[in-house]
Amino acid sequence: MKQSRSAITRSLSAAALVALLSACGGPLRYQVQSTQRAPGSDAEVIANVNSGQNNTRLEIRASNLAPASRLVTNGTVFMVWQRRNSSVAWSRVGSLSYNDGNRTGDLRDTTVPETTFELQITAEADANVGSPSTNVVFQQVVNRAQ
Repeated sequence: MKQSRSAITRSLSAAALVALLSACGGPLRYQVQSTQRAPGSDAEVIANVNSGQNNTRLEIRASNLAPASRLVTNGTVFMVWQRRNSSVAWSRVGSLSYNDGNRTGDLRDTTVPETTFELQITAEADANVGSPSTNVVFQQVVNRAQ
């Protein structure tokens, strides 16, 4: 009896490990080219999907990015937005921390309450806007299934 319990325990442990490893494929990485609004800019989006908690940890790094003031009239900030799909409103995620000296922007250590979603970065005149403008600089669909 002791031997069969041990075999069952090993089988269950192995099954749990296989399920865990298949669910943890590592973070998703996207190399995103800019829209015509910011030609020549690139962004890397790293999305660490946590299906169990139904959220995604995001890191965004943009390079060769002109200041927002050069991309749109009165531009001051690059805002990051997300939405589950086109039937729901955009939600503000945060803003890129912009470095004028090396023309980079990044957003680190933020969480989105979705595992599959549309991501958009826009140039805005004000960080307190309630929805994104049409000044889209980057856009990407984050989806583990893709």
